[in-house]
Amino acid sequence: MDFQTFFSQLFSDLDTAASLQVLAILLGFFLLGFLFGWLSTRSRANRLQRELDARTRELSTLRGEHTALSERYDLKLADMRKLELELQSEREHKRRLETEKGNLHGEVYGLKEERDALQQQLEDSRTTQRALDNQVVGLQTKLNQLQAARDGDDDAISDLMAVQSKLAAGQNHIADLERRIESLQAENEQLRHAEAAEATTDSDASGMATTKDGLSLSPDLADTKAVVAKDAVIEALGKKIPKAAATDKDDLTLINGIGPFLEKKLNGIGIYTFAQIAAFDDEMARMVTQAIQFFPGRIQRDEWTTQARRLETQQDADAVI
Repeated sequence: MDFQTFFSQLFSDLDTAASLQVLAILLGFFLLGFLFGWLSTRSRANRLQRELDARTRELSTLRGEHTALSERYDLKLADMRKLELELQSEREHKRRLETEKGNLHGEVYGLKEERDALQQQLEDSRTTQRALDNQVVGLQTKLNQLQAARDGDDDAISDLMAVQSKLAAGQNHIADLERRIESLQAENEQLRHAEAAEATTDSDASGMATTKDGLSLSPDLADTKAVVAKDAVIEALGKKIPKAAATDKDDLTLINGIGPFLEKKLNGIGIYTFAQIAAFDDEMARMVTQAIQFFPGRIQRDEWTTQARRLETQQDADAVI
């Protein structure tokens, strides 16, 4: 039986009650199958939608975690860069301290050599003085003999006066050498304190700076410059910096880098108070350095001005309390 015959017979039989029942049953089964398929598809679609929503929420959570991790990474990266910059700065500071330490050692060595040379000059001068004393004794003996013989030998008297003049000059020179050695010993003591302080704070990358300008090898020239600078400082009192009297005196040794020796020198040129030192500019610091025969640039490197301002502020606060 072909399809044409089958369909022709099927449609020809639709007018019977049995055919209509069969058709209704088929239609019912079709509708039931369609409903079941629709319900199955809907359930699967809902399940897939729930899975999609869950995946969407998970993706949103992962994106939030990714954003938080990115921010933490950026912060850690910024901290690492900051630490690298600080490490580089500390290394540069350490190199500068090592260079300054070498300069300070060289300066100390030079001062020791100069001190030894001056001590040798002092010994030579003392030897010369002893020789001159012997000559004076001899000439005095000769003078006594001449006076006893009443021989008015003017030449011998002239020789004696010349020797006495040489003796006085030698004594003055010895006194100058002794003052110079005392000054060098005081400055050498300050350098030893500075070197000890630097050795104590070297592990913390803190210390004291200096330059190797050295001391003048010409005491007369240094003294002349000191006198000129002292006059300039005294002239600046009441103009560039406040004027003070000994009754207004502050304890200047509270400033790091000023000991009793330097305090006495500063008082000698009219510097008594923190307020005066706080008013120093570079030109004033240079004049004071020359006036007290201190190391060039040391006032700036030891930050006398900053320390003086801090001490002055603290002093004012204590006075208010």
